[in-house]
Amino acid sequence: MASYDLWTYSSTTVIADTDITGFSVEALDGGIGKIDEATHEAGGSFIIVDTGPWIFGKKVVLPAGVIRDLDLDTETVFVNRTKEQIKNAPEFDKSLMASAKPLAVLGATGYTGGLVVERARALGLPLRLVGRRREALEAMAVAGDEIRVADARDDSALREAFDGTFAVASLAGPFLETGDLPVAAAIDRRAHYLDTSGEQAFARLVYERYSGRAEANDVVVLTSFGFDYVPGDLAARLAADGLEPLDEVIAAYSVAGVAASAGTRRTIGHVMRQPQVAWESGRLIESRFGASTRTVKFPFGERTVVEWSGTEPLTVPRHTQTERVRSYVRAPKAAARTARIARLAAPLVRLSGRVGRGPSESRRRRARFAVVGQARGPKGSRRVTLTGHDVYGLTGLLIAQGAAALRDGEARGVGTLAPAEAFEARAFLERLAPLIRIESEENL
Repeated sequence: MASYDLWTYSSTTVIADTDITGFSVEALDGGIGKIDEATHEAGGSFIIVDTGPWIFGKKVVLPAGVIRDLDLDTETVFVNRTKEQIKNAPEFDKSLMASAKPLAVLGATGYTGGLVVERARALGLPLRLVGRRREALEAMAVAGDEIRVADARDDSALREAFDGTFAVASLAGPFLETGDLPVAAAIDRRAHYLDTSGEQAFARLVYERYSGRAEANDVVVLTSFGFDYVPGDLAARLAADGLEPLDEVIAAYSVAGVAASAGTRRTIGHVMRQPQVAWESGRLIESRFGASTRTVKFPFGERTVVEWSGTEPLTVPRHTQTERVRSYVRAPKAAARTARIARLAAPLVRLSGRVGRGPSESRRRRARFAVVGQARGPKGSRRVTLTGHDVYGLTGLLIAQGAAALRDGEARGVGTLAPAEAFEARAFLERLAPLIRIESEENL
């Protein structure tokens, strides 16, 4: 076989429309394992063979051209190599293979999408820009970028767009309305997945629906991986360190000078009408905006906070042993009485999201925030405060750094993971400088 054919499937083997993942591999002198993954890239196709007990669990890479036959009935792939030749094939290095694949950015031409693309380029991540309008994608693409046209509601187009990527960053909200198919398509293509959803109800759906599928395909799913609500989860983990089991963990947010983008305003309108939960007595319970209020100490003094739909009640119990978890935002106590009004106003907020695009860079940089994680239990209490600026810039950096960490194999497991479950909290915060930092850690 000529060398230029080695990385292409033979025309005599019907592969293109067949998912051969899990098929047995038969060498010239007997069985040698199962196919863990198969790629279908022109001139660069290969299979990854999990040799299991044959070579002590080693995974090796074989060019697609070594496949000589395929039996669909017995789900067996026959290769023109001996067991010894396969044993000596290059071992699969997940991080090296991922580094050659692009990060797919769904919704790249949107306001937050542009920030993710900017940060990803700065980190040297190869990119595949995905969106509905080719002309808009071409306008923002630079040399080396790939382009795919796909709508978040088109399952087939999404799977094609995500094929051959190491991860997918989805910015196509509102997520409870349009976010489900991109998650499924990314997992199906064996790509890691991150999104910027600020919707607790969507995060719950992802954790409950996709955990098993993500684990089976050896990928990580990180939902709500932006300013909403990574800082609160990381701060909560740092506050809880060494104090478990705990009676209570809270996360509280304070933001000032933040102007919402059109996409954010649309999402807020949807979130106002979505169900909300809290973590109480070791389980999820129904809650609502303003269900509880309390006083929290921020760097600028004590302020009233009201309960809201942060994802910490979903994420913190995944890595921290605690009886209660609630998420709060700084607001006057009177705001707790507006929940019913907010639901009525939601359609108006959604309509306002059709106007404008997003804050300018100078206005973004003027925005300031503080996030407090507080843990309390029999062993003591601790408060950890994070501070920073540029909420939207931080979201772009979170997605880019999260994708880079996944590419480099730094996640502590697979499946649907919380931020502090996937990465060590303190180390990951260091990757986000100078947009966020640990302001203080206090034992109470």
